Amino acid sequence: MKNLSNRMLKKIAAAGGFVLAGASSSFAAVDLTGFVVDITQVEAVTAIIIVGLGVMWGIRKLIKTVNRS
Repeated sequence: MKNLSNRMLKKIAAAGGFVLAGASSSFAAVDLTGFVVDITQVEAVTAIIIVGLGVMWGIRKLIKTVNRS
């Protein structure tokens, strides 16, 4: 039992290392310093939010459809 838990801890630590390494490299590639959203036009902000929710819904449906076996 102890051997099993040691192996699981090593796998979890390795997975965590990969996630941190990937996250640090992705942060270097994203530059949002010049990104500005004009919130004076409520209609435009509402449209952006609705489109974003629609895209997330579509991606979720696509994943569910592809995962059926």
